Amino acid sequence: YWTRIAGGWWLFDSFWSGPEIVLSGDDVYRRMAFGLHVTALRFGRLEWGLAGGWAIDSDSRDGFYGRLGVTWAAR
Repeated sequence: YWTRIAGGWWLFDSFWSGPEIVLSGDDVYRRMAFGLHVTALRFGRLEWGLAGGWAIDSDSRDGFYGRLGVTWAAR
């Protein structure tokens, strides 16, 4: 499974920002991540998403995480 729950505020008429929780796993492995995100930040045809925070997993590998996503719009 994988799920992301994110809330936030529309800031400066430009992007969403706020807290997020990401949960993932299977029968053997589980991971929880708690952090902050900035999404829907557009520059031309590119839309950016950034996130970072703290992750905890069932293999006792706790630490910082970061995520960067870029989407290209055809129009």
